[in-house]
Amino acid sequence: MRFSSALFASFAVAIGAIACSSSAGSEVLQPGTGDLPTTPTDEGTVTPGEEEEGKPPALPATCPCPVESYCDLSSNTCKAGCTRDEECKAGRFCDEATRTCADGCRTVADCKAPANGDVACAEGMCKATCDARFHACGAACKADTDPTACGTTCTACPIRTNATASCEGGACKSACNAGFHECAGACASSTSPLTCGASCTPCPGVANGAPTCDGGACGIKCNAGYVPDGNACVRDCVVTGCGAFQWCDATATHLCKAGCERHDECGSAQFCKIATHTCENTTSGQRYCPAGFVARGRCSDGRDMCVNASLPAGTQHVFGAACPGGTTARGSTNCSGDTWVCVPNDP
Repeated sequence: MRFSSALFASFAVAIGAIACSSSAGSEVLQPGTGDLPTTPTDEGTVTPGEEEEGKPPALPATCPCPVESYCDLSSNTCKAGCTRDEECKAGRFCDEATRTCADGCRTVADCKAPANGDVACAEGMCKATCDARFHACGAACKADTDPTACGTTCTACPIRTNATASCEGGACKSACNAGFHECAGACASSTSPLTCGASCTPCPGVANGAPTCDGGACGIKCNAGYVPDGNACVRDCVVTGCGAFQWCDATATHLCKAGCERHDECGSAQFCKIATHTCENTTSGQRYCPAGFVARGRCSDGRDMCVNASLPAGTQHVFGAACPGGTTARGSTNCSGDTWVCVPNDP
């Protein structure tokens, strides 16, 4: 018995590295024979593949082989490969058709769903699907309007200076920012005189000033002492004054305009109506006062003594004598003698 025990021990050591041993204690393996193990039961021994009435077929106990190997029961040895997912390393699954471990998922729990999408595990592959209005770009789900990942090609839309990129219908678009407009593929300032208006026309230069653009049309800005007059810059009439029969529009354009500014620029029987810068008759020789004239009395022959209703404040009507100081006779009306219209002198 000692010799037999020693021989059995030596045999066990020789095949221990590759032989499959039972982890249940009730399974008996037959090394080297290729026979399937038998499992003792209360009623005898059942060979795998056979079936007791009312019971499923008995399966071999798990063989304690290294990871990514399985127990080949025909040879009672561990072979590289697998028969189920649990025999593979984490992050790998068992391709049962080829009995090999491959990188991939076992269940959906091994997969990570992308933001704005869902994921499933199929044939060892994590397969993501994107939500509506999103599309796949690598492992991510990007918005269909995302200009950094536009269309099925996930193109990063180019960004022009002074413009904003967008993605519409899977195609890149670009629009100029507020205050800029399209000019030959670029976004130019809407107030630049070099690229003015939709036609991007350069504004012409101007003497004593500089060209401007208001966003649609060219203009000018004059230097100090000059004011715009059409497309030119001319001297400010407040500074230079105006010529004969001209008046200075000092409150608006600062340009000289045709018209009177003083009474002495008008006829002897006229005065300068400053409101319109026109020379007006001081009296009317008609029997009755026409529009714009008022009666200052009635003559013995029944005629109205008519004077202009727009005569300046301070005007006096002097009968048979010279005008008082500070006034000048600007015509007369005859009613039993001359009645002078004495208009205040020009300031």
